[in-house]
Amino acid sequence: MNQIQGHWVSHDLGFWLCYDESDGRYVFEAQLNGVCVHGHGLHCGDGFEVEIGGAWVQTRIEHSSSSTHSHGWYIVSHPNQPLHALPVRKEGA
Repeated sequence: MNQIQGHWVSHDLGFWLCYDESDGRYVFEAQLNGVCVHGHGLHCGDGFEVEIGGAWVQTRIEHSSSSTHSHGWYIVSHPNQPLHALPVRKEGA
């Protein structure tokens, strides 16, 4: 289970990446009782899994000022993959 804004939620809840403009970072976001909630901003090197083409892929997030998409953020396994609304889960979930 993960904790998001003080609420305990199960791994099968369904998380996705969302850009939080207030702190300039991507976050794990989910629906909880019809309300969007998100955790703390991700930092360079944070590892997780993303769903691409129906398969879960282990990766980590990084930032580059020379990147022209996703506010400079990218995932190492697929650097050109748009990040917004990409399904995610913690490694080994």
